[in-house]
Amino acid sequence: MSKIRVKRLFYPLIRKIAQKLVTTPITPNFLTIISFLTLIVATLSIVYQQFVIGGLLIFLGGFLDGLDGELARITNKTSKKGAFLDSVTDRYGDLILLLGFLFYNEINILVDYNFWIILTIIGTFMTSYARARGEALGVEKTNVGLMARSERLFTLFIACELSIFNSNIVAYTIVILAFLTNLTALYRIYLIMKQLTRTENRD
Repeated sequence: MSKIRVKRLFYPLIRKIAQKLVTTPITPNFLTIISFLTLIVATLSIVYQQFVIGGLLIFLGGFLDGLDGELARITNKTSKKGAFLDSVTDRYGDLILLLGFLFYNEINILVDYNFWIILTIIGTFMTSYARARGEALGVEKTNVGLMARSERLFTLFIACELSIFNSNIVAYTIVILAFLTNLTALYRIYLIMKQLTRTENRD
């Protein structure tokens, strides 16, 4: 599966902005909190079916999520506390955002629309958990698969913007994410198990 990351497309811009923020009082943890709060506001927009605004806020939240890490790196302010805060707010942000889409249930695709939301939530969290657990066990190659966080947020952003043509695009995108997030999680599980087996066999 692909290891192409949306963050890489925007990295030159993220890097440039981070360099300008070096001389300001803005800290990486501040950006982490703002990123989280932006997704909260995005969720409220989704709840009230203001998809275009919600999509723009989703994009901004994801952009800030990349910016906080880059600012931490170039200012040598990376820390375990910052990494923990970033991880926790990311998980809360993911969950709250996806729950916001539960309020959009105008269409059922094969089964009840809420089923696809739940399946997407499972895939989202298992994708993140597989990586976190793999890294804790010393596995290096864990950030693989089609639907890492930046890809999920970018996909939702595109779907929300395209909703001006057909609001059902959002629902169809959730179905696609339900499949792709779980495929990504399963692929990470497979790859991590493979690497752990290879390590144990060497020992």
